[in-house]
Amino acid sequence: MIVVRRLASNPFASFCAAGITLAAHVWWSYAADNADRLPRCGALWAIIGALVIARPVIRLGYRKWYAQATVIDGGTYPPSPQEIEDARQQAIDARCIQVYGPALIITGTALWAYGDFLAHLIGVP
Repeated sequence: MIVVRRLASNPFASFCAAGITLAAHVWWSYAADNADRLPRCGALWAIIGALVIARPVIRLGYRKWYAQATVIDGGTYPPSPQEIEDARQQAIDARCIQVYGPALIITGTALWAYGDFLAHLIGVP
């Protein structure tokens, strides 16, 4: 569960994990002389992308996330340090939901579908 929280809470860690899985699967394909190993990496990318999209819920828990999503703030006071950090985290949440997660899922699905073809292009028999 700690690994899932780390991947979901840090988009950079998610992209690093995706790159490591790609490198490991390319090596595995070469070592096994079997191009069928590479598409499995695409499935893992799709899973990592789904975790990135679920970042706000994993980071806060569903109840706190839902409560935060239903609050309407109309305050006129300067923001506190906690509110500034919350706003920063919400901006990261938005990028994860709208950009990073879908990009990983789309790329992972394409790799899953065409990984064997890609492996043949790079010389794996």
